[in-house]
Amino acid sequence: MNDDILDFNYGEDNEKRQLEYASFWSRVGASLLDTLILLPIAVLNIYNILDFKQLPLYVLLGFVALVYKVFMEYKYGATLGKMIVKIKVINEEEESINLEQAIVRNVFYLLVSVISFIARLYLFLQPDFSRITTFLEYSAALQEGPQLLVTNVANLLFIVSCLFVAFRDNRQALHDSMAGTYVVMK
Repeated sequence: MNDDILDFNYGEDNEKRQLEYASFWSRVGASLLDTLILLPIAVLNIYNILDFKQLPLYVLLGFVALVYKVFMEYKYGATLGKMIVKIKVINEEEESINLEQAIVRNVFYLLVSVISFIARLYLFLQPDFSRITTFLEYSAALQEGPQLLVTNVANLLFIVSCLFVAFRDNRQALHDSMAGTYVVMK
């Protein structure tokens, strides 16, 4: 198999086609689009934390953000951002990925999300939580505790993983290698 092109049977006529690995910048663009797509959920969650202070709403919004990437890549082979830039995730057999691969390829994202979720949940349960009314107070409260170190380590691993995309011929990130997946142009 060529390092830049992936052979792939595609289409009803079983004509042999070659798919290109998605570039670093197309993946960055997809990620930025996904961030914009999830931005209303994040804004609503921050507004909830500062004003409503409703734990069930926090849990619901956190769950939606947590499962978005895994579900979309498992069910459709791409998040909405990836669909917009016309890239998709496939496995080493050049087929759709399974749920386990979707979870493994998003392990750093999931780790950071779960740690952040638990840290904010812990914040909700503090007796003085009701006194937090500004974003600065909220940010300061999140800086306390061990979750910051774990989150920073997970973020560093994610950055290293992304650098793999920029410098490897097959554009396979560390998390893609772990899951046995590739991101290709549609």
